[in-house]
Amino acid sequence: TIMQKYYDLSSVPHNDYLRLILEMGILALPFYLIFIGRELLFSIKVRQNASLWNFNFPILIAISYWIIISFVQNNLYNVISFPIFISMITVHKKINILFSVRNDFD
Repeated sequence: TIMQKYYDLSSVPHNDYLRLILEMGILALPFYLIFIGRELLFSIKVRQNASLWNFNFPILIAISYWIIISFVQNNLYNVISFPIFISMITVHKKINILFSVRNDFD
């Protein structure tokens, strides 16, 4: 709708970051980048956990891939891949938090 109204284009850009600015405004991009950046930093921080290495490393790779592929694909607006990505991040964070709590009691 935005592309048709203001730019007279019927197709959307194949760049999540550009599309986020066009459809949600300038402030949406920094909030989204902060969210993704925090998840990436959390994944880098917990990758050192030797007992969950086989779980944490693939998640780190998946988040890195998501950031890179968003430059040429519309992942945010995909009703299948974005909820799966958010679920993956949520499960990853919860497992690491529960594992650290369990180790605190040992």
